[in-house]
Amino acid sequence: MRIRRYPGALVTAVAALVAASATPAFSAATPNSSALTVQSVTADAAGQSSHTVTLVTGDRVTVTPGPFGKPGYTVEPHDAKAKYGFHSYDDLKGNHFVIPDTAEPYLGRILDPQLFNVTQLLKDGYGDSADVRTPIRLAFPAGTTPTVPDGVTLTSVRATSADGYITPASGARFAGALRTQIAADVKNNWHKGAFLGGVSAVAFAGPVDAPQVTPHYPMRTVHVHVIDKDGNPAPFATFAMYNVDDVFRGTTPFAFAIDGEGRVSLPEGNYSAAMAFYDRGSDGLITAQRLVSVADFKVGPADGTTPSITLDERTATTQVTASTPKPSEYKSTSVAWVRHDVAHPDLPIGLADVAGAVPYYVSAGQKAQVGTLGLAVGYHSAAPEPDSTYSYDLYYEHRDGIPADLHYRPSKDQLTAVDNRYHRDVPGVDAAFTSIDTGYVPGGTFVSGDRVQAPGHHTDYYTKVPNALIQVETLPTAPGYGSETEGFTGDWKPLPTKNSHADWMRGTHVPTFNADNSGLCYGCRSGDSMVFAPLQEGYPDNYDGTYYPWFVKPHLSLDVDGTQIYAGDSTGVLVSGMPDEAHSIRAVYDRTMTVPNELHGTQVHTEWTFTSAKPEVSGIPSGHACLTGNSDPCAALPVLTTAYRIVGADLSGQAESGHTVLDLTVAHQRYADQTPIRTVQAEVSFDAGATWHKAEVNATHAGHYSAEWFTPRSAIGTMPTLRVTATDTAGGSITQTVQNAYTVTARH
Repeated sequence: MRIRRYPGALVTAVAALVAASATPAFSAATPNSSALTVQSVTADAAGQSSHTVTLVTGDRVTVTPGPFGKPGYTVEPHDAKAKYGFHSYDDLKGNHFVIPDTAEPYLGRILDPQLFNVTQLLKDGYGDSADVRTPIRLAFPAGTTPTVPDGVTLTSVRATSADGYITPASGARFAGALRTQIAADVKNNWHKGAFLGGVSAVAFAGPVDAPQVTPHYPMRTVHVHVIDKDGNPAPFATFAMYNVDDVFRGTTPFAFAIDGEGRVSLPEGNYSAAMAFYDRGSDGLITAQRLVSVADFKVGPADGTTPSITLDERTATTQVTASTPKPSEYKSTSVAWVRHDVAHPDLPIGLADVAGAVPYYVSAGQKAQVGTLGLAVGYHSAAPEPDSTYSYDLYYEHRDGIPADLHYRPSKDQLTAVDNRYHRDVPGVDAAFTSIDTGYVPGGTFVSGDRVQAPGHHTDYYTKVPNALIQVETLPTAPGYGSETEGFTGDWKPLPTKNSHADWMRGTHVPTFNADNSGLCYGCRSGDSMVFAPLQEGYPDNYDGTYYPWFVKPHLSLDVDGTQIYAGDSTGVLVSGMPDEAHSIRAVYDRTMTVPNELHGTQVHTEWTFTSAKPEVSGIPSGHACLTGNSDPCAALPVLTTAYRIVGADLSGQAESGHTVLDLTVAHQRYADQTPIRTVQAEVSFDAGATWHKAEVNATHAGHYSAEWFTPRSAIGTMPTLRVTATDTAGGSITQTVQNAYTVTARH
């Protein structure tokens, strides 16, 4: 899907994804006559801000850093056309669990919850690859020969157990087996029969962290009664108990009830409880999702009685709905039930649900007696099909209780419109995800998604939320490939309060170091270590991206004071043993691209010169990371970067012949010393570099230049080559040649 990393694992990722390193010998001209250790970093090891894990049910969860220190989670069902539901929560160790509706009926009693521990799965390396094999262990009674569940591959079989694995490709089949099982159990009124052909348990067979050690408190057993929507004992349920005096004193984020009965041991204190219910039709598919909660209950001192509470699905009757100014069809609801305890009033706790195309109901009209109780609601709807030109992302926070009315009626003046302009060389479909964060939701961000036609326009209408930040990610899909080929993520920015527009994938894409949303420095120096790992794609609209490595052929060479220390097919290097004093660096990077949905910028040749010295103070913002792997002060290398935009080009990267204007950006990468630019030159070739025509270049405003030339009619139908050379007053330079920069069309 997307080849990305998030900051918490970046140093580990660089170490783990390093190719065979070389320690060449150097002549006396080498700095300090020492040997430098050079490690080639494989494509995007130093590269992106997110991780993706595919659950054993084939559903994909993408983890991205949030702007308030908490990650956000994007859930993509394995079948986006089906009705779906997800329930998520964090345990006290910070592990995030995402439970699909297909797993919920069997969770804890047959299916191991660790199969859905997104944090642990990513930590153990079961993510970011289509080749991952999630290890499982099946248990079955002695003397039986169970049927192997669909989607499972066995590697060994014993008398009462078998080991095997599920892959991202086979997870959807395993989910199908679960849905078939659910349909059979619904038909039998959940009377316990054979599960998946005789399997009694499906456990995660990978490493699991040791249980957290908690202080000993006098405990009391709480009796939990769980009632379904028909007033009968629920055949199964999972629920959470939160200590609202102190969340770290006896909270149970994950407990089970069977046949309407559950028991939990808790210390004395004040508590709150919540759980998610799924209503199902005769085919086993969900028809509605419900959030049931009890705002407050008390576990008192031992007095010879058994404290008890009731979680009754019939109390969740208030539906989340919305009326939008323009006609729209309901797509999904995201709800976060948010609790704050007395001891940690700034620490949100609770659970979050996502309901896809099914009604969502809440136990409304509640207010906390101890601590605070709130509800965050995201409602996503889109233009009636087949129209795909607009959608609504409504987001509301109720921080002082759950209101009785959850029907939202935003007026036009309560909404802001963003015209998203999707640029694309070859027509197709882009997946676009929007994240909204205020720091309030326990699980991070509210996320919604659309499929949009590109090239084209898509308008998003957002509620005006005070102090909210927004991030948009777009994922183009390659014709004939059926999956995304690239991922482009915007910076977190304030949610617009006025109508605006945004361009995606506009301009000619070139290698860059200007990624900012991930909090990572891709070209940086720290102590005696230097990382030089340009991102593969940069655009002039303040965001960056990457392609799957099999679409890109890179080659990089690096010289220090005229001595080559590395040459190989890599996107970056990590150099250790650099001297303290400044030395001259020359880097040459060639990138050839064969992405099916891209015609422009397919080959880029870039040469950089700059100096590198040990920084005395850190030059990158607090919270950003240097990829060198040490704790010394980190500073961005003073490399020059570029960005290209042909003025007047359409959304397919086509521009008319005649007078042509290039909006050219030349500047040092973010957070580097902004040494003044000395010279900027631009040239264009209409015959693949055989002859060159010099452009007239003029500075327009800070870092921007206008390059102008005349494109003859004979160039119609061709894709010209651009060459830019720039220098700074410190002796740094960049020379960049971009083949197939844009397409020339006839004047209209």
